[in-house]
Amino acid sequence: MSSNTKGNFENLAFDHGFSINISYNNCPSSFPVHWHNYAEMVFLIGKEITYTVNGKEHQLHQGDFLFIWPGELHAVLPNQQPDILICQFNSLLLDTIKMLLKSNYMLLRDLRLISHLECPKICETMASHLYIIKKICRKKGKHNSLSDMHMCIELFKLFTTLCSFLIEESDKKVFNGSVQANEATQKIIAACNYISNNCSRDISLEDAASYVGFSKYYFSRLFREYTGVSFVDYVAEQRLHYAEVLLGNPQLNITDAALQAGFGSISTFNRIFKQKKGCTPSEFRALFQGK
Repeated sequence: MSSNTKGNFENLAFDHGFSINISYNNCPSSFPVHWHNYAEMVFLIGKEITYTVNGKEHQLHQGDFLFIWPGELHAVLPNQQPDILICQFNSLLLDTIKMLLKSNYMLLRDLRLISHLECPKICETMASHLYIIKKICRKKGKHNSLSDMHMCIELFKLFTTLCSFLIEESDKKVFNGSVQANEATQKIIAACNYISNNCSRDISLEDAASYVGFSKYYFSRLFREYTGVSFVDYVAEQRLHYAEVLLGNPQLNITDAALQAGFGSISTFNRIFKQKKGCTPSEFRALFQGK
């Protein structure tokens, strides 16, 4: 693996041209704020390490998994000696995972940390897939395309297992395992995807509730129980994700990016952006462009 960091952008050349790269203990004791256009999954083998993602600190303990998605600003805090296994995979592979998981991809979209203390079985299962990928990645040979395929299959297995676990946990959280869980879960997932696909326009609670066939009062309560946030906050988060993409376009000024993402005012956009990302839109754009 070769890595070139220009400004705050890390450009990674994947080993052997593979779609997936595994890095074991190849992380410096500190790494300043940066971003990249591929996804990163961190598995902590050692005792503990602290990352910041979008301005928020996340302390990992042994056996934990951390997920960092394309375009997210993150850093490794200094004075640490990490014993970690990092799996990085390109955005095209992430798009394939999204396509295969369909509506269930919503459960992964906002995933950040999985604790081994709270979820030991799933963490250990994911780790087993990761070690297989590491073994394949380290093999030398001529059949690079076949090795890439094997690694992709293991990564798909990992995310399928993870997504199944997340669906089960969501069902338990909202319905305590009742028979109505699956149908309602799928409707909330459908609503989340509807919001994500239409966040740039003026969508209301009534629109989303009607889309899945619920009354707005029942939908509002169920939505908060399932996602942990209100409908209004969730819409704002999806608009923020879209705005991040738009800010990468130097032809758009910040006001236009905010309006195209669905925000009604630049002041609201600035406030939410600062709250969620830990920096202003102008600062984010400067980091994104490596200035």
